[in-house]
Amino acid sequence: MVVGIDDVLYLTKEKDRHSMARSIHNILQSAASAIERKKIQVQVVCKGNVKKGDTLWIEYRSVKLDIELIFGSTTKHTHNGVDKYMAGFNLSS
Repeated sequence: MVVGIDDVLYLTKEKDRHSMARSIHNILQSAASAIERKKIQVQVVCKGNVKKGDTLWIEYRSVKLDIELIFGSTTKHTHNGVDKYMAGFNLSS
């Protein structure tokens, strides 16, 4: 389980958030084949509210944090009233 992506983006200077999101994406992408090969399931837990509009973003501490660059295309699933967004490990560049 990964916790804190919203904190990392929130604490990053606004002008550097795009670069930070790209760095997080690259870390996940570099581990994708090993995670897939070992059949490991990864959950990313966000404290803020995840929203899907034109892009995927988190509303955290009244700030809109774009996470589309990290996860790319996602699919929304609702289970017991909780929305979950799924992304594959074939994370596009």
